Amino acid sequence: MDSSVVILRRQSDKSERDSNVAKFLRLKQELSIDDIAAIVEEEAEPNKLVTNDDYRLVTRKQAALHHEKKWNVFFFAPPLYFDLDAHPAVVELGDIAGVSRGITTGANPFFFGHTDEFDELGLEPYSTHALKATG
Repeated sequence: MDSSVVILRRQSDKSERDSNVAKFLRLKQELSIDDIAAIVEEEAEPNKLVTNDDYRLVTRKQAALHHEKKWNVFFFAPPLYFDLDAHPAVVELGDIAGVSRGITTGANPFFFGHTDEFDELGLEPYSTHALKATG
């Protein structure tokens, strides 16, 4: 099954809109429309994760969604993600350090070699496999 449901309601009053509890429902099993409606219409506290054999439900205040870049995290992220995200000691790396792509050298053959080349040079114990982006 593995389907996702997003139901949005327009609200012109900003304070009411921001206090709405948004529900992200991911179905794991086939459920009747009545069962889905019951889950969506049930009152729910924000910042909850409910997981069972039939579905996964994540709730957030709508005001918090303005800062989210992608909503698919609410459907697919493991529970540990939400624990870490809520922990006060966890910050984004960009908040405490400069993050950039770095310098492009154009010397990919120096940085990316083939396993047999590393073996010939005796460097295999000091190397690891890397995924090289194409394009």
